[in-house]
Amino acid sequence: MAEKKNQHYVPKFYLRHFSKSGSCISVYNFKSSKVIAQASIDGQASKKYFYGRDLFLENRLGELEGQVGSIFADILKRRRLPLRTDDKFRTLCLFMMIQDSRTTASVSKLNEMANKLGKEMLRRSIKDPELLAHLPDLQISMSYPFSILFKQSIGMEPIMRDLKLKIIHNVSSVPFISSDHPVVFQNQFYDNISDNRCRGLASAGLQILLPISPQYMLMFYDDVVYDVGSIATNFVRVPSEEQIEALNGHQWIGAMGNVFFPEGADTDRLLKMAQKYIPLRKQERVDLTITSLDEDEPQQKEVIKISSSISHVACLSICRPRIKRTTISDGYFPLRNDFWAASVRQWERALMKGQISFDEFWLLTTKVPTVKKRPAR
Repeated sequence: MAEKKNQHYVPKFYLRHFSKSGSCISVYNFKSSKVIAQASIDGQASKKYFYGRDLFLENRLGELEGQVGSIFADILKRRRLPLRTDDKFRTLCLFMMIQDSRTTASVSKLNEMANKLGKEMLRRSIKDPELLAHLPDLQISMSYPFSILFKQSIGMEPIMRDLKLKIIHNVSSVPFISSDHPVVFQNQFYDNISDNRCRGLASAGLQILLPISPQYMLMFYDDVVYDVGSIATNFVRVPSEEQIEALNGHQWIGAMGNVFFPEGADTDRLLKMAQKYIPLRKQERVDLTITSLDEDEPQQKEVIKISSSISHVACLSICRPRIKRTTISDGYFPLRNDFWAASVRQWERALMKGQISFDEFWLLTTKVPTVKKRPAR
C-alpha cells in the first residue's frame, strides 16, 4: 500500500509525453513565479492519498490509464484514431470526463460552489444580526468531493459521445504545453457569448481539447457545426504560432498551480507569450448571480444562477462553421441532441441515487447517439 500513497491527479503516463527524458519535465510554478527546468515527474500533480487510503479509486484509475495509454500509443505512433462505434472511443471519452473532474482545480471549484451557495441560503434563513456578521468567516466544503465528481463524470460521459474526434497536429515552432488541469471546454461558434451554457456538455458548437504531446492535441467537436480540416485525414496541421499560443493560453489560465512543458523548451519565449493570458486567471472560479423575477411570480422572487467564469476562447481557422449561428435568448441555448441529453441525465440521476447499478447504466448508454442534423437559421 505504501508505494501508492503518492496519488496523481494528472497521470504520470500522460506527463511523460511532454518529457524528453521520460522521467523529468519543466514546470512553471505560479506561487513562486519560477521555472523548474528539470522536475521529477513522480512529484508532479500529486498528493498523499489524494483519492483515499483504501486505494479503490486509485486502482480503478490505474486500470483506466493503462487502457488509455494504449489508445494514445495508437494515436501518437500509428496515427490511428478509434471509431465512434468502438469501445476504445468510449474509453477515451470516459478518460476525458474523469480527467476534467479529478484535479485539485475541480475540487476547489466544487467547494467554492458549495461555499457560495451555502452562504447564500444561510443569508436568507438567519435572522440574528450577530450570526449574520460572522457569515463571511464561515467556510463550507464538501466532505467527499471525489465521490460526487467521479459519479458525475461517469454519468455524463455518454453525452459527449456524439462528438467527432480529430487531432490537431502542431507544426509550428511553439510546442503545446500542459498543466495540472489540462482538459479544456470551449465553444468558438459562440465566442462572444459570456454565458457558461455555451460550454455545457450537450451544447451545440462544443469543443473539448486535451494536449497529449508537444505536437498533438485531441479535439472533440460538434461536426454539425464545424468542418475541420479535410475529410481525407483525422490529423489537421496547424502551422500558426498565434493559434498554438491561443490554445496554450487555456493552460496558463486554467492551471491550479503548475504548467508543464518539455525540458529544453524556449522558456523565455513561452513566458513572454503567457503574459497575455496570466492576467486572465481568476482566484474565484465560480460566478454566483441572483436575478429578481417579476412581481407577478407568487412563489418565487429570485433565481440563483451558478456558473463557471469564461475568460478565453481560442478561435481556430481549421474549424469552419457549417451553419448559421442561432440567436440566443434568455433561458434557451441550442443543444446538439436534446432527447439524448435528457435520457442520459435521467439515467445519471438514477445512478447517483443508487436506483440502477453502474453495469446497468453502462448498458443503457452503450448505444451511440444519433447526431441530429440541425438546420441553418
